[in-house]
Amino acid sequence: MADGCGPANGDDLWERADELEARGDREAARSLYLEAMAEGVTGAGVEYGDALLRWGEDPAEAERLFRASMASGEDWNGDERLAELLRSTGRVDEAEEVLRSGLARGHTYLARLLGHVLSDDRSGCRAEAESWYRTALGEGDPYAANDLAAFLSDDPERRDEARGLLVQAYLAGDDLAAGNLGTMAWEDGDLAEGRRWLRIAAEEGQHEKLLSLAELEDEAGDDAACATYLRRAIGHGVAGAHTAYARYLVDRDEEPSVVEAALQVAVDAADEEADFAYAAWLEERERLPEALGRYRRAAEDGDRDAYLPMARVLSSLGREDEAERYLRAGLEGGDPSCAVAYARFLAGHGRHAEIPALAERAAELDAAEEEIAEIRALAVS
Repeated sequence: MADGCGPANGDDLWERADELEARGDREAARSLYLEAMAEGVTGAGVEYGDALLRWGEDPAEAERLFRASMASGEDWNGDERLAELLRSTGRVDEAEEVLRSGLARGHTYLARLLGHVLSDDRSGCRAEAESWYRTALGEGDPYAANDLAAFLSDDPERRDEARGLLVQAYLAGDDLAAGNLGTMAWEDGDLAEGRRWLRIAAEEGQHEKLLSLAELEDEAGDDAACATYLRRAIGHGVAGAHTAYARYLVDRDEEPSVVEAALQVAVDAADEEADFAYAAWLEERERLPEALGRYRRAAEDGDRDAYLPMARVLSSLGREDEAERYLRAGLEGGDPSCAVAYARFLAGHGRHAEIPALAERAAELDAAEEEIAEIRALAVS
């Protein structure tokens, strides 16, 4: 066992695993989980399943571990973890079944998650979703007030009610509430109030809100404040901060060498959307082969938005067969913009008979009405 530390009962075991993981010693953390499982420590399988998902490893094994915990009757929220995994992989019906079954057994900690499923993944279920959020609130779920407020804020007539819930959540110690209050005020056009709450959130440790503050100041026209918040976000290691700073430089027409250096820093830091941002800049400067390579890297990292610009670049390079392949991939990945782009592609190649099916697919993907209308028009042109 790494560091001579064997498994122990209680929270200290998971704290030890977290420490090992934070130090970059994933294998030592794995050994701790596996030994704990072998010794029958309660919750070890569920905690290891969670770790596997955090590490981007073996979701099938994580699912098996969650189900095994549930089958054993172990009281360790295996059903909650399983439902989250099923939902994240598009198996919403199974997730809902797990949640309803658990709630029927009195597992009220699942109420808020069922509210999410009904509000986000189902249509026509808002009344039931609200009832489950309120159940969670009544059961003392510490995140219920915040999540109910987010749900209510979608209704313009209930935003004041949502705001009151967020204040209640903030006073109760919910670490997400201040940021959400800031975002809501900003959305409602009150930049001063939005700025105030976002600053509170950032000062209380929600450093990702520094990017929101940068965006707010950009909207307000304060370049200096925008840049300051971006640099602070970089200093705190906020995901996406390097990319956001590079885009800030692009938007202000900085010298190409400065912009490219910033984009390279973002890529080297493996920052969110860095390859896509670099590719878009290269495409704009007509460095198409380089742009194509960056878009490929973005797609390989799971950025489905990269398929459409890849197809565009390939078409510009005269590689029409490859362009079509990526338009299809984008459609399969759920990008509605690929539907109208593919319709234009087919029309340009005289393949009008293939276009009507794209209108149906675009509707399935909730494409804009004008895009669907354009696809239908291209089918008969």
